[in-house]
Amino acid sequence: MEHRLRNTDRKSNLKKDNSNRRKYYLLLFLLFAGVSFGQDSTYRNNDIEFKSLNKVIQITADSSTYDKKFGNSYRVLLVYYTGHCRVYLTRRIVLPINMSPDYPYRLVEKFEGDKNFVVIAGSRMFFIYDVAADSLSNPVFTKFPYKDGVDAQTGQIINLQLSKDGKTLTGEAFDYGRFSFDITDPLSPKQNRIEIK
Repeated sequence: MEHRLRNTDRKSNLKKDNSNRRKYYLLLFLLFAGVSFGQDSTYRNNDIEFKSLNKVIQITADSSTYDKKFGNSYRVLLVYYTGHCRVYLTRRIVLPINMSPDYPYRLVEKFEGDKNFVVIAGSRMFFIYDVAADSLSNPVFTKFPYKDGVDAQTGQIINLQLSKDGKTLTGEAFDYGRFSFDITDPLSPKQNRIEIK
């Protein structure tokens, strides 16, 4: 009799575990599909997962950033906690307009290890979000000498890459040249090199 009760308890617990798992995976699917928590949309797979911290970082647009002339403005940074079979929003930051409301921010690089951060690229600036410290850097601009004959694309960041050790961020500014930042402290990057075209 006691043996039957134990088996029944095990089956009941197994059903609960499976039910919780299904709910968890459904919530993750909705999160990555960009439809949970009242979001309007996510820009082109603009989310990054930090498995070791049970967090997902996402750039979305919602009704608070909608522009009547330009439509969705993808500049809402969302941080979700995804551990213990639960998904919930832990942080929401509205980034400044990126030259124009219709210019989206992009999550372009991540570093996961002794430091955990993600690089958020705008048109002429970038941010670094430290996932473990839950902090966002100030906007970081490249410093190049002024150039005559510039147009709207001049100075736009067209490429960002992290070094394997996560201490250097290199990139290219359109019409200007290549640049490099020391990001040993991700929250206060320091430009250490430029190569002018």
